[in-house]
Amino acid sequence: MQEDYKEQNLQGMRVLLVEDNLINIKIAQKIMGQWNVEVDLAENGLVGVEKYKTNYYDLVLMDLSMPVMDGYEATSIIRRDDKLIPIIALTASASFGYLDRALQIGINEYIIKPFNPKELNMKLKKYYHPIL
Repeated sequence: MQEDYKEQNLQGMRVLLVEDNLINIKIAQKIMGQWNVEVDLAENGLVGVEKYKTNYYDLVLMDLSMPVMDGYEATSIIRRDDKLIPIIALTASASFGYLDRALQIGINEYIIKPFNPKELNMKLKKYYHPIL
């Protein structure tokens, strides 16, 4: 990762954050708020799938390990309807099997928690298409 990378303003980007850990939620909201990202929150995969079905998002940030419905199942359901929306996994586990499974079900990429804000910004920027 380049040390001279400047974090980009992502004005107007709509992100669905599917995460059950309150500390991770607060950190992610604060960081993305600095980039003017609109963040909608779902506390588990089931709520995430419902919000996804009834709203428009540019990208989904998906925790893989949650109660009620985990990120694997939620991603599989979203992928049945939408093969294109970028889904970035948030995971505390860097083990190959864990990440390989995520990629097989349609996760585009992943960020290891606790995440680096510059890494998050770079990954979001790849999928940012501002309306001109």
